[in-house]
Amino acid sequence: MDKHTKMKINKCLISIQKGDNESLDLLYKLTAHSIRYIALKYLKNQQEAEDLEQDFWADIYNIADKFTYFKNGFSYLTKIMTHMAINRYYKLNGDYKHTVNYVDFSAIEHFDEDEVIEKMDIVANVHKALEKLDTNEKVIMQMIIYEDKSILQMAKELNMSKSKIGRIKVNAEEKLKTELESIMMGKK
Repeated sequence: MDKHTKMKINKCLISIQKGDNESLDLLYKLTAHSIRYIALKYLKNQQEAEDLEQDFWADIYNIADKFTYFKNGFSYLTKIMTHMAINRYYKLNGDYKHTVNYVDFSAIEHFDEDEVIEKMDIVANVHKALEKLDTNEKVIMQMIIYEDKSILQMAKELNMSKSKIGRIKVNAEEKLKTELESIMMGKK
């Protein structure tokens, strides 16, 4: 995620602390896909994930009140959602045994249909490209895209060395680039 977007998220959280509802809409647009990904990643059930998302957004004013501007707002939100998801999983299952899996977004309904229509072609191309990756590559790319995780964070979560994560990341990026170029060249 670029610095500009991270700064927007920080500003949204500060504005929400002051009661600005327009900032809430922008924050939702900037982070909803990542919040959904985390809910699905841990709960693996679309209905439970949607319930958790609703709980998250219902509590956003309390969440924003605890945010301080010098923090990374995106990281702050994803950590809160991760903790909420793990707690929900624990309550539902009585035990927490999580394995990191690829989350398939292709079958999931999206809230903003206009936005989806505009991006449908891009999303379809990315899904085609992702199909060419192996499971570890898919998981790592999702952790980078939706959670903005560093190589060190991924290594700890996946119980792999940093160098192995780095190699998988480079290979995945190269495969995605090649596949997307191939798809785009085929459309011209």
